[in-house]
Amino acid sequence: MTPTRRQPTIAELTDRLMQTRTSAGDAADVGSEVELHEVLTGYRTDPRTAFNDAVLPVKLLGGTVPSALPPEWSAFVQLETSVVALPMAAGVFPQRVRDLTVFLDAEPNNLRPTPTQAAQGFTSARNWVAKNESNWLARGVARTLGDEVAEPAGSDVLARNEFAADLWLAGRCEEAIAVWLDLPTNPVVSFNRGMGLLFTGRAAEAVPYLKLAAEGLPDASGWSHLAQLYLSLATSTRK
Repeated sequence: MTPTRRQPTIAELTDRLMQTRTSAGDAADVGSEVELHEVLTGYRTDPRTAFNDAVLPVKLLGGTVPSALPPEWSAFVQLETSVVALPMAAGVFPQRVRDLTVFLDAEPNNLRPTPTQAAQGFTSARNWVAKNESNWLARGVARTLGDEVAEPAGSDVLARNEFAADLWLAGRCEEAIAVWLDLPTNPVVSFNRGMGLLFTGRAAEAVPYLKLAAEGLPDASGWSHLAQLYLSLATSTRK
C-alpha cells in the first residue's frame, strides 16, 4: 500500500525557501544560533538566486531580460524591507519574505502591503534603471526601491500583470485582484490570484489557484516554494 503523501508544514516550506545564503553570510554566521522559526536576520540571500527568481515572471510571460546582474544587485537583494504578501512580478524575489513570525502572529487579511519610502542611495542602480527604462527588470528594480514608475504600456499579459503588481504594492489590493482575475490562467497569474485572495481574507478561494501555481512553477524556483508556503497557510486558515 502506497503511503499518503503529507502536506509539508509551514516551517518546512519556509526552511526550503530560505536555505540559500551567500558564502559571506555563512562565514558571518559561524557560531550563531539562528532558529528556523525566528526572523531570519542570520540569512543572506544569494544574489544570483534572487536574480533568477526576479526575472522568472518576465520569462514565463514571454518577456526579455538581461543576463548580467544590475549594478549594486548584491546590496539591493539585502534591502531591509520585508514583504509578506508578495506578488510574482519583475524585479521581485521570494526571498524578501523574511519575517516568518507574522504568519503565526497575525491573520492573513491584516498582512496586506503598504506603500514604503524610497530607499536611500543606490545611485548606480538608479542610473542603470534610467538607461534601461524599457526593460522589465529595470522597471521592477525601480518599483522595489520605492521610486515612481509609469503605468506599463500594452495590454498583453505581462504588462497587465505588472500593472496589477503596481496596484498591489501600492495598497490597492482589490483593484489588483480584479486585474489578475481578468487575465488568462498560467502559473504566474495563478500565483498572484491565490496570493491576493489569501491576503484579502478569501483563503478558501485562494487554495485552487495556489495549487496550480505550486504545480506549474519550476521546482527549483523560490516562487514554487513560496506558492507551497502560501498554500499551506491558506489551507490552515480556511479550516
